Amino acid sequence: MSSSDVHQYLEKLYKVPVLDVRIEIEKGKYIKHPKKPGCLSPPMPEQKFAYVQLREGEFTYPKLFEANKINKYENDLKAMESIQNKEKNKNLNRLDIGGWFA
Repeated sequence: MSSSDVHQYLEKLYKVPVLDVRIEIEKGKYIKHPKKPGCLSPPMPEQKFAYVQLREGEFTYPKLFEANKINKYENDLKAMESIQNKEKNKNLNRLDIGGWFA
């Protein structure tokens, strides 16, 4: 995203008053191997940082997630885990195979 994209994104979507946006791209760093000091890893991917200066006024963090959606997601996750546990424990009472096959 360019600086104008970030500026429009914050103002239109989150209704945050933005004064200035600066973009900085940090090159990927090399990591030294702990046991082989002469070996380096391939460079890590580049990272892009956006520094945003807000206009005067009071800023409140926008609510990104609604409580209903979070609770629904947690309920779906619990239901999926219970189904997986039932499938996993289905063959534990069989005598011909061990429990670690199930």
